[in-house]
Amino acid sequence: MVEVAGLSLHTSRSTLRRDLHAAVAAGGHHHHLSVNANKLAHLADPAFASLAHRATSAAADGASVCWLAAQRGARVERIPGCELADELLHDAAEQGWRTYLYGGRPAVLAAVATLADERGVPVVGACDGYAHDRGVVAQAIHAARPQLLLVALGTPAAERFIDRHRFEALCLGVGGTFDVLAGAVRRAPRWTHPLGLEGVWRVASEPRARALPFLRGARAVLRAWRA
Repeated sequence: MVEVAGLSLHTSRSTLRRDLHAAVAAGGHHHHLSVNANKLAHLADPAFASLAHRATSAAADGASVCWLAAQRGARVERIPGCELADELLHDAAEQGWRTYLYGGRPAVLAAVATLADERGVPVVGACDGYAHDRGVVAQAIHAARPQLLLVALGTPAAERFIDRHRFEALCLGVGGTFDVLAGAVRRAPRWTHPLGLEGVWRVASEPRARALPFLRGARAVLRAWRA
């Protein structure tokens, strides 16, 4: 484990996958946090910082988090949340994990549910992120007893939802992963991945929507570096 901004991060994908599989096998609540600059920015909120420290596991989602670890003389593998969620869906199909999908636009959720079904994932429930009382959704998730719960409400809503309701499952906030899996949003080109330029590419693609969050994240990275 390597500590960045007070969070203990897994250093490799293989050890993280091993521990997440063990968590599903053991049962109980497990909240995994994919840490990027956006989440570092939200750590300025004491309530979010508290729930982030309650998370059961964490890994570096963004290149900036890997850079912060490197400044401390440590190496952590970047494990993008969208890739991890996709891999866990494959695992769910192979292992028979009961899976619940929550969040996203109705059409996007329907596409992801269809994709999961085609892969053989035992989907025990799916609910979009619009026009639903979250307390009622939480009751439905508890009743469905999933082993894997993917929540696409964005940060910090997804993390707050998971932390508040303490589902007996492996739980992940997956950001815009459903949009990527459904083909509604194109992920940054592969050449940007090893260079750590996915965030820059997204800002260039959608400057109005992405520029301000990107700057907030950059300031949070600088604060963490100086700490």
